[in-house]
Amino acid sequence: MSAADRRRAVRCAASAAEDAADLWLLLDVLGLTAVEGKTTVEGKSAAGAETSPAPDAHPVAPPAPELVRALTVTVLSDLGVAVSGRTR
Repeated sequence: MSAADRRRAVRCAASAAEDAADLWLLLDVLGLTAVEGKTTVEGKSAAGAETSPAPDAHPVAPPAPELVRALTVTVLSDLGVAVSGRTR
């Protein structure tokens, strides 16, 4: 998968996520990281101004394993339906 494909996938997951924990879970299941969704050059804002990275003062705790399994089943099921063209 190209970097552009990975960037689009991260942004699609961000659009589908209900909150930060949900996004973290989706990205983890898909093997992606939030950084792959960035389009700006490191150290520059979209306007070109110099920026400094914000400290991660409140990291998001990983979701419970049972939530990971449930989401994995749902995502893989939906993916199978999308690929095969069938409906549930």
